[in-house]
Parts: sequence; structure tokens; C-alpha cells
Amino acid sequence: MNRILWAVPALIAAAAFTYSQPAHSQSKKKTKATAPAAPIANPKQENQFVTVDEFVKGKRAPKTPVSVEGYAVAGNRLMDGGLHIVVVDSIDHVLSPTDADNFGRGGAHGTITPSLLAKHASWQWTPKGMQRFGMYTANGAGKAQKMMHDTVAKVRLTGFATGRAINPVTKVEYQDDSGEWKTL
Repeated sequence: MNRILWAVPALIAAAAFTYSQPAHSQSKKKTKATAPAAPIANPKQENQFVTVDEFVKGKRAPKTPVSVEGYAVAGNRLMDGGLHIVVVDSIDHVLSPTDADNFGRGGAHGTITPSLLAKHASWQWTPKGMQRFGMYTANGAGKAQKMMHDTVAKVRLTGFATGRAINPVTKVEYQDDSGEWKTL
């Protein structure tokens, strides 16, 4: 009798579970194709550069996770919808588009891909997004054109090294007025 009392609830539970599961022929739901998630860069201590000059001279192997701190001297949208940001150590002597170009040649270049821009609305090339951190807009060839700001906050770009560039940039931070790093 005890076995029957224990068996009845088990059978009811099994029947309920089977009833709630769709039949194999009905379970073929169309799934939305998603882009693969972008890898997250977690740079080791020796790959966290506090100056652009250290990063450029460091010559890390391609696809090495890195972070670089500096000032965005120029930025622009790319043809594919991504962003190109040029980061330098100092903007004290950047007084014209020519100065921005000259300093930018020795700087680090960050690329933010369209897929990451789609995930991070605050990274878009808008006045409330990445434009607020850039001194100059640049044309499609990367030449500085129009001054946006005469002083800008320090930024930290994290991503994967490709020569003197970070591509893709997977994290953007900025330094607030009190010197604290904030994720954008």
C-alpha cells in the first residue's frame, strides 16, 4: 500500500511534465540568428598602458588584450558605420587641425565596430556620445577638420592590439572631474 501511495504522485508528476513538453514535431521554433558575441578584452597588468607612447613602443602581438589612456584628438565615422578615434598623450599644444594631424600620427588609433556601436548607444558619434571626448572631427581620410572642443576628458580604450591600433575597442571609459574612471 505504501508503494502505491508513493507511486501515484510520481506518475502524476511525470504525466504533467510530459504533457507540458511540446511534441518533437511541434518544437521546431524558428530561432533568430544572432551575431556572435564580441570577445571581452581583459588586459593583464603589463598590457595596461597609462600613456600612448608606452603602448606604441610596447609593440604587443596582434590580438593581445590591451588598454590605453589618452586624449581623443580626432574622431570620425567610418564607411562601414564604425568609429575611428585617434588618442594622444597630451593636447596642450594642439591648436589647429594641422596640429591634431601631426600629433595624431604618433598616437594610438582605436576602432569601434558597428556591431559594438549597436550594443552601446552611448558610444555613437553624437554630441552626448563619443563626440564629447574628441577635439576635432575628421574626414573619411582621418584628417582633422572641425574643432569641437578645446579641452576634453581623458579616455581609456580597452580592446585588442593590432600594431599601434586597438581593434576592436570593446570598452570605453572616461575620467570625470574628480579623476575617477567611469564606464561609458
